[in-house]
Amino acid sequence: MIRITVEWTHLGNRLEISGHAGMMDQGKDIDLCCCACSTILYTWCAHLMREEAAGRISFRSQQLEKGFGSVRVTAADGEYIRLKAGFDTILDGIKLLREKYPEAIQIAYINNGRKE
Repeated sequence: MIRITVEWTHLGNRLEISGHAGMMDQGKDIDLCCCACSTILYTWCAHLMREEAAGRISFRSQQLEKGFGSVRVTAADGEYIRLKAGFDTILDGIKLLREKYPEAIQIAYINNGRKE
């Protein structure tokens, strides 16, 4: 099972992905699910690095390992809407994967400290 945590606060957000789909046979769609989740997370990180270089966000934490990735960022003053728009786009990709592979992906939403 791939577990995804999506967290929003009034200052920024966190995206955390952990686990594996559970089927390791080469060529299975479910393996592509793991690859897709990793690609989404790495794409988000690449975008955030550009945003940090431009002074629009700051990383609070970033950890990328096999089977686990977590990125937590804070928006600079006046940049939260821009950060949220990018985050919502990444979240759309995750939701599409969850629709296609509901048995392999679990999503938890946390909004200002409250689970939804």
